[in-house]
Amino acid sequence: MNFAFYKHRAKIFSLFIFLMIGTNVNAQVQHVNGMVISANERLSGAAIRNLSTQRQCISDSRGMFNIQVKQGDTLLTTKPFYKTDTLVYNLQDNLVIQLKQTVMVLKQVDIKDSVLTPLQVYDQNKKDYKDIYWKGDKSHMFSVVLATSPGVNVNIDKLYSALSKQGHDARRLQRTLTRDYKNSVIDAHFSKSLVGRITGYKGDRLDDFISKYRPSYEFVTKATDYDVIQYIRKKLKET
Repeated sequence: MNFAFYKHRAKIFSLFIFLMIGTNVNAQVQHVNGMVISANERLSGAAIRNLSTQRQCISDSRGMFNIQVKQGDTLLTTKPFYKTDTLVYNLQDNLVIQLKQTVMVLKQVDIKDSVLTPLQVYDQNKKDYKDIYWKGDKSHMFSVVLATSPGVNVNIDKLYSALSKQGHDARRLQRTLTRDYKNSVIDAHFSKSLVGRITGYKGDRLDDFISKYRPSYEFVTKATDYDVIQYIRKKLKET
């Protein structure tokens, strides 16, 4: 009788150990929610990779993500124009990953067989930085619904773009690219060699003339080469 009792007890103990081990293993691996931010702004499109399992997820438009981890796993977070961040999971309920923005430098344009025109450079920059045109787009933020229940729909992504620092930064870079393009067009028509040839000026005197009488983008885009030459001669008489 005692033998049967101890045998039954051993089975119960073995079952208990099995359940405890299974529960412990299941508790170690879990899905955890997190958020990627930078300077208190939520970041979308950041890649979060678990280096232990190589599983990866991408932060959504609200900067949120969900990833499978266990204690001790290292998460590597990357995003263009931001410094890479690593975080070790230590049973946090929610993860907050903060990325620091790197200095934004325009990509170098390699000129090989021929010199690119200002428009070609501008078009290439728009391709290289197409991400900023998506982030900075605040058009069609509201739309009118003319169905059975008329109303107004709000595009959350466009609203976030309009109000967030990330959207403002993207639109500022767009303006920089446009301004650089317009200045390149002016430089192409109102070149230093042309102005020097017409005025006979050199050195600082030539630079001062170009700076003082630099024409507008609207003028040079409508003017012919003859119009630009006449403009230079007219300004020369005014000096």
